[in-house]
Amino acid sequence: SAFDCCFELSSVVLSNNLVKVGNSAFSQTGISTIKIPKSLTQISDTMFCSSALKSIELHNNILQFGYGSFMYCNSLESIIIPENITILPKNIFSGCYNLKKIDFNNKLVTIKKEAFLSCYSLDNVILPESVKYIESQTFGLAKGIKNLVLPSNIEMISADFIDTNFSNIYNYNINFNEYKGFNYLGSIDNPYAYLVGVNDYSVETCEVHPDTKYIAFRFKLCGVSNISIPEGVEKISSYAFADTDFKNIEDLNVLYISYPISWIITFLAHFGCYIYASKKKIKAINQELALSFN
Repeated sequence: SAFDCCFELSSVVLSNNLVKVGNSAFSQTGISTIKIPKSLTQISDTMFCSSALKSIELHNNILQFGYGSFMYCNSLESIIIPENITILPKNIFSGCYNLKKIDFNNKLVTIKKEAFLSCYSLDNVILPESVKYIESQTFGLAKGIKNLVLPSNIEMISADFIDTNFSNIYNYNINFNEYKGFNYLGSIDNPYAYLVGVNDYSVETCEVHPDTKYIAFRFKLCGVSNISIPEGVEKISSYAFADTDFKNIEDLNVLYISYPISWIITFLAHFGCYIYASKKKIKAINQELALSFN
């Protein structure tokens, strides 16, 4: 935190031999532009947090971003993610209210919790196919987003990657794809790949679109008591059915659940839910309840 809270500091030139910068080094400074030397391979935790940073020149030698590196950089409007970055850490751009454009690389794998929380000015987000993991609140309160395209083969996506306050999801500007009362987001080749929300609260049965691959939504506040899951569904986010009033799940053909399936079964059994498995063999063992399905 060498220059932390140096509010009047407006310019700095970094040495070409610099190899390390400490956490919060330029936090709460007046620096608006900066060039990162190629000798520096890591942007440290909260390095520019709450600074006046408007533009930053990065390079492809950078291998790692730190927690909240650019958090609350309210003047930052665009950024290019270096090609060797594979993880966007927690809160990296959280509170960057004027961030409008992000150029992602094709090696990005993981987007951590609240990475783009309250990025109000983002409007077009197309995640690269390389992304496999999207955590909680990734785009929470990023209500300016109109177009959000997800990768085709996500391994894990949190059921609240948009917002934990379920009632707020409908204040977003996202152009959801609708089907029988529910909202979907798509990949490039499948507009109904991800079930992410409810559009009509009067609907009692959720008939998941036949092209859906991933259920990434918590049904907790829905009035839905029944759900029909088609054969094509491969993954369900953890806690998707927790604390619901579900009574029937028809045609359960899930190949993978992003949290141990025993948790899902525990929740379902607790609320008296009956599971009907068909077509594909499923075997899930809950040691506590001694349940198995074939």
